Amino acid sequence: MPIRWTQDLTVGIEAIDQQHQRLFEIVDGLLAAMQAGKGRAEVSKVLDFLNEYVLAHFALEERAMQEMGDPNYASHKGEHDGFVKTIERLKRLHEEGGARTALVIEVNHRVCGWLRNHIAKTDVTIRDALEKHQGVVVSLAS
Repeated sequence: MPIRWTQDLTVGIEAIDQQHQRLFEIVDGLLAAMQAGKGRAEVSKVLDFLNEYVLAHFALEERAMQEMGDPNYASHKGEHDGFVKTIERLKRLHEEGGARTALVIEVNHRVCGWLRNHIAKTDVTIRDALEKHQGVVVSLAS
């Protein structure tokens, strides 16, 4: 099942929304590769991308939340920290055992599930905080 970006996932900060869309594109590429029987070849690229990209992305989100005084910051950061550990574990499994089919399936399950749930339920709270703090300028570079 493809993972698609929809407007209801918008948080209202362009840089974050663009990064979310890019994350969806990368994960959707893994899903397409899996359907074409090429998931094992793609999983290494996806893990390398996620290993670097989510750190920068999470830092951007967390900075925005801090600037707005978002009361959900601590729990939101906790979710980020948990996902970073998941990516590190998956990367380690890949390094130890290669791109086994079981790993590809686990990456798909963990990453797709987490992205859908986190953005749809947790990240959209940034939009709510932004609406409450309309006078606050969130100084974020893309």
